Amino acid sequence: MKAAESAAMQKTIEQKKKIVDKEKEDCKVEEEGAKKDKEEADVIKKDCDDALALVMPIYRQAMEAVKQLSPADVTELKGFANPPKAAV
Repeated sequence: MKAAESAAMQKTIEQKKKIVDKEKEDCKVEEEGAKKDKEEADVIKKDCDDALALVMPIYRQAMEAVKQLSPADVTELKGFANPPKAAV
């Protein structure tokens, strides 16, 4: 009787091992895809960081210029029907 139980248990173990091996393979394929996606995302992030590094100084300079405007300056600009290009 023990031999039969042992054989049944061995068969169950082998079946479960096949299932686990298949799932491991599926996970490996998914992991490789995720690594590829991460590499692509890293390239996009670097491009964005580089572009941001170029734009931020211009943005800060523009913000400082806006801070220096007085309410009278804004009112004066509103008074122009066709403001000169340098004022826009």
